[in-house]
Amino acid sequence: MPPAPIPFLKPSLPDWRLVGEELKDAYASGRFHPGKYVERAEAAFRDVLRVKHALLLSTCADGLILLAAKVHRDFTTGQRAKDLGRGPPVIAVPAFTFRATPQAVWWGKCEVAVVDVLPDGNMDPASLAKARADVPNLAAVMPVHVFGRTCPVTPLRKAVPDLPILYDAAHALGTRVNGAPMGALGDAQVFSLNITKAIPSAGEGGLLVTDDDAITDWILKARWHGDMPGSLDWKLPGMNAKPTEWQGIVAFHALQRMNTVHSRRQGVVRAYLNLLECAPAFESRIVVVDGKEERCTCDGFARKVDGTITGTLPIEERCKVHTAFWPMQRFAGESIQKDFAVRFATAELRAAAETRLRADHIEFKRYFHPVVSQMSDFSGYVVGDTVARELADTVLCLPVWIGITEEDQRRVVDAVKGS
Repeated sequence: MPPAPIPFLKPSLPDWRLVGEELKDAYASGRFHPGKYVERAEAAFRDVLRVKHALLLSTCADGLILLAAKVHRDFTTGQRAKDLGRGPPVIAVPAFTFRATPQAVWWGKCEVAVVDVLPDGNMDPASLAKARADVPNLAAVMPVHVFGRTCPVTPLRKAVPDLPILYDAAHALGTRVNGAPMGALGDAQVFSLNITKAIPSAGEGGLLVTDDDAITDWILKARWHGDMPGSLDWKLPGMNAKPTEWQGIVAFHALQRMNTVHSRRQGVVRAYLNLLECAPAFESRIVVVDGKEERCTCDGFARKVDGTITGTLPIEERCKVHTAFWPMQRFAGESIQKDFAVRFATAELRAAAETRLRADHIEFKRYFHPVVSQMSDFSGYVVGDTVARELADTVLCLPVWIGITEEDQRRVVDAVKGS
């Protein structure tokens, strides 16, 4: 008899007893579009995330599209278009991201400039600085907090001090920055409330947060077909991106669980790290550091054979030489842990692990393959994608959800290791 399947994810929904009566109330009212429950949720997000504005949307992608549309409007009606000449505005996106990021740029009538990423998957400030120097009509940046880990915010801002930074924060709702929930980084951020995320809404949903009044005014109108109160005219390019009362209800109650969800997902990741650190592939390797034999471990340090810590040894360089695979993070940190990613030394080693995982009925994801510059319908500028291509060929994301047992995690790790 085959083993029970291990799914890649299971939604973390609030208790039905909390949402059921309110859903019935919204249904009975006949008001499914934004009303008291959406207003309550938005107020709660403003308070918890410590932001001036928090706007619910039908999806995260809609929020990114509307931000790109604002970039297009501001650029084509502003002085920069006159200074730089003809051509659409360009928005820089990381090469290593889900297709929704560049698609939002295209739907907003802008062009894409692909920039490279750091070994952790987040946008590389040096590649962005090159885009700033080389790409004509560069008008904004759309970085991504990959796997829920915070981008290098300050270096990115230094690379483009004069351009809007609009974060695709789809993975990051619940991630903390210096101990507090991530709020309004850059000029605006859009979180996803999709059912696959740590803090979900009713199937789909997005949340735009910002301290910028002009962006808020744009989104409030644009999410309702460019609404002009008291008229059927429209003032700006809009779409139907309104949230429903059902989304507001589920999102509000999911938000109340954010600290619990953060803690428990951190626990799942710590369990993976413990299982990986106990693997013989790490503990039995002896390497030479500064002319001395030391034991190779996966926690970012080199240890003498007697176990004492002797200093840091860059994990990316060490593991490429001495191990078949390694976790892309060595400690749980402050991330909401949208995904737990393992990187393999070669594409062939990853393919072998995939075969073992499938044989043991364990779901996994190749986040993100292919890179943006290799997508079938891609057109635009490619500033850099070398590191992104390496990640796309060698990274695998493993099941990480509240309730997965340590026994199942051990099964996952054994399949990855081939033990």
